Amino acid sequence: MRAMPAAASVPGPDDLMKLLDGDLKTGRQSPLYTLGALVVAIVMVLLPVIYLALIAAVGYLTYLHAVENVGILNGGGMRGRLLAYLGPLFAGLVVCFFLIKPLFARPVSGPEAVSLDRDNEPLLFAWVERLCGMVGAPLPRRIDVDCNVNASASFQGGLWGMIRRNMVLTIGLPLVGGMTLTQFSGILAHEFGHFAQGGAMRLSYVIRRVNHWFARVVNERDSFDAGLDQLQSSGSGGVMIVVLVAKGGVWLSRRVLWCLMMVGHLFSTFLLRQMEYDADRYETQLAGSPAFQDTVARLHRLMVGHNQAMGQVNGFWRERKLPDNLPAICFANTESLDEKAMDTYLAQVFEEKTNRWSTHPSDRDRIRHAEKMEAPGVLHSELPADILLSRFDDVSRKATKSFYRFQMGESLDEKYLWSARELIEAQKLEDDRHRGTQRFLQGGIEHGALFFPKPTGEILPGDLADVVGELKDLRSKLLSARDDGAEVRNELASRRLELGLHLLEFPQLEQALGDQEGAVAQAVALTSVMNCLRRVHPLNEELERIFKTALRELEAVRREPESKVKRKAFDESVRDLQTCYLKIRDELEPVPYPFRHAEGEISCADYAAKAKAEIEELGVLFNSVSGLLEHLGPLYVKTLARLVEIAERAEESAGLERLEAPPVKRDEMEAESGEG
Repeated sequence: MRAMPAAASVPGPDDLMKLLDGDLKTGRQSPLYTLGALVVAIVMVLLPVIYLALIAAVGYLTYLHAVENVGILNGGGMRGRLLAYLGPLFAGLVVCFFLIKPLFARPVSGPEAVSLDRDNEPLLFAWVERLCGMVGAPLPRRIDVDCNVNASASFQGGLWGMIRRNMVLTIGLPLVGGMTLTQFSGILAHEFGHFAQGGAMRLSYVIRRVNHWFARVVNERDSFDAGLDQLQSSGSGGVMIVVLVAKGGVWLSRRVLWCLMMVGHLFSTFLLRQMEYDADRYETQLAGSPAFQDTVARLHRLMVGHNQAMGQVNGFWRERKLPDNLPAICFANTESLDEKAMDTYLAQVFEEKTNRWSTHPSDRDRIRHAEKMEAPGVLHSELPADILLSRFDDVSRKATKSFYRFQMGESLDEKYLWSARELIEAQKLEDDRHRGTQRFLQGGIEHGALFFPKPTGEILPGDLADVVGELKDLRSKLLSARDDGAEVRNELASRRLELGLHLLEFPQLEQALGDQEGAVAQAVALTSVMNCLRRVHPLNEELERIFKTALRELEAVRREPESKVKRKAFDESVRDLQTCYLKIRDELEPVPYPFRHAEGEISCADYAAKAKAEIEELGVLFNSVSGLLEHLGPLYVKTLARLVEIAERAEESAGLERLEAPPVKRDEMEAESGEG
């Protein structure tokens, strides 16, 4: 999964450390950087002051109203007077609460940190310390690792950690396993460049916290907002007026704070971009100007591989399998990327310009900045960076478990963790089978073509020579029908598949087929699944239609919770959804799932439609329906691919060579490039 050097070519720790001999001539920070830090510091101090002043102003006006306007309650028409007095009071309190609550809201915690131990990884710690010395940066108090394609410098312990400069270095393991020592060390030098920025590093911490405050205030809607909506729709006319006044105050406050947020963002992005340029100086001086673009390109490749890995994890989870080593999946994807598509993607990325709202300069501008330095660099090594970690795979598995526990909670069961190597091989096999399906069908799988192996009504020949002769004719027609309509090709492919599976019944092919009995049993099981899918296909389309209707009607009920007509329509949709879901589940229940599953031997219903008795609960019903709709398509594709594989092997055993793969159409190629 990773290219490992021969043991003889790996230098010892002492020789490895000698690679870092040399001085970095980083020069001084640019005047723009210093000026930017000064201006942004002033702005970022003023913004919270304005924020707090706004809270104080609203609170004071509310207090003045409560104290000075008590006379409103004197006289007749008490209901109207109460409304005039309590309405602004309620609205003022609501706006104050709305402004204050983000200051005390707890930030969302991420995955549990996986920290490295110096005793277990002495070489990495020594390498980090040498780099810090070369850059002139303080040593990190802790080195954490995760499964992201990124590295970052942060403060341990929030505000107190910022004051004491308790730095934490977080390293994404895909960087360690997927880069050369020079590329990885350059990225570390970039992060240590941030460490060395001192006051600017602290300022950037404050900037991000302030921007986060404003973003929460402006954009976040929670149960408090929903409570106002419900109070507005269910209350009397007087209550509705009071609530509308309160919501108006909240809306106005949001507009004012949005302006403050955009001002802060506009000023802070300038400094943050200058900080990135400054940190790039350290990376470029260490690795050299020519290596900078190679590192950026490698970073993008790893990101694409990582994104694909996240999609594959969702696919693996359909069978309750999770790779025990996410970085390994990322590496496998990165090494198998389509080079032409990747070159096109990188060319587009390297042409993008820096946006004024961007917190980072564009790759094009950063590369040009590095080229202008004309730095020769002091570290030039093609050794893999993972030689710095003696227990790389163990650490990767530990970080992977931490990621899963963050996503799934502490309910993660070890039985769901499967060897990443095994799953990579399984994925490669499925990819080969997918290409085999396209080759067999002489095109892609057509939407709605749930018919394999649909009986054509024609008599199956009883003589092997007749079967082979008809197959030759069908194969020739398929090649000629590449540009014909889907219906024509589907009929030809259906008959071809039917005849290919019929070949399994001839004892003359036993020696050529190998495990003929096993192939027959597998074909029977797969055919049972496909016949079931063909039966439930109309129900599946009906289920999707009812589900979309139910979601629309649920939204209508939320907007008008008191509408009996909308509530009745929604309840009827829910009953129809339950009925249709159970019909499909009952069809799937007696059919064994034909592939290997983490839960052992299960039915197709257990695979695609797990819930049954619990669907009276609305959340369970919606999740179950959504899961069913997501599972049936992949089950069909996988079943068809396995049937095609068996039929194609049977054709080869009868002396028929594989057909050539159909030419890839331009739109299909563009789609594949987009996925990359």
